[in-house]
Amino acid sequence: MQFFQRIAGKALGQGHKFKDPHGQRLREERERQADSAPPALPPTRPRALTGPASCNQHQSPLFGKLSAELRNAIYEEVLADGGPAVGRALHLANMHQRLACIRCFQEEDDDLPGWKHECWGWYYPDGTHRGPSPGHPADSSLLSLLQTCRLAYTEAIDILYTHNKFVVRQLKTLVDLERTTLPHRLHAIRYMHVDVPLDLPVDKPELTWPMYPPDPYHSMWVPACRVLSRMKGLQVLRVTVYDLNNQHRIYRQGNPDDMFVQLLEPLTDVKAAMFEVCLDAPIDTSYVLGSLGAAPFSLVIRQ
Repeated sequence: MQFFQRIAGKALGQGHKFKDPHGQRLREERERQADSAPPALPPTRPRALTGPASCNQHQSPLFGKLSAELRNAIYEEVLADGGPAVGRALHLANMHQRLACIRCFQEEDDDLPGWKHECWGWYYPDGTHRGPSPGHPADSSLLSLLQTCRLAYTEAIDILYTHNKFVVRQLKTLVDLERTTLPHRLHAIRYMHVDVPLDLPVDKPELTWPMYPPDPYHSMWVPACRVLSRMKGLQVLRVTVYDLNNQHRIYRQGNPDDMFVQLLEPLTDVKAAMFEVCLDAPIDTSYVLGSLGAAPFSLVIRQ
């Protein structure tokens, strides 16, 4: 015992500090989060003054023997899983300094919220995607077609945006999508589902959250809604918000549905041919819609 005390005393006397594993993990997590956002597109991108010194690829059988209709059918099957009518959704998730796309492998089920799907994989404490879930490896071939040649990329790239049903479960994914995507590509997106557990503005901030961390309402909700309002090509938009504490009526004074009026107000500037907002809270829809005025969406309550 005295031996260990002498060793500890020498270590402390020489200025050594014993590492705290928990504190070290917290520091590493803070550093990772501070540097996790993907870099934004530059205002101007360098352009080559001369054409690329590569073959035009028209000699490939893909372009020489198949019609444009058949090629588009191939692109749609590979990049959009057959198209929006039959294809599975494409999840968009934040990773370290980039966005990831994950093909959904679970069927839509009202009893299983989309943000709980196993296909989202492992995630860090802040919800950032860490890696694929066990037994369901990442599909590395999703974008391989676009990397084969310049001509295939030119013909197929629009299908990636126009024919996929995109799903996000973090508001910051929408914000980063706008920062990292060319404007005309962003406007080409037609199908979007925002499926988020949200930290609603209740009057009891010490509530604890189960499982997946909810998105911060005060810092992310309005910026994400502004991104949706700037997406000009949306045809089908569904926004599903989950109140994880499900106790909003206990902690607010006055009419508790006023909180949802405040929540939905930023969505009144969003335009889509088919626009649906789903809530899991038992609210008075006539009161909420009446308070909003002419809302551009239909309101659905799911118990």
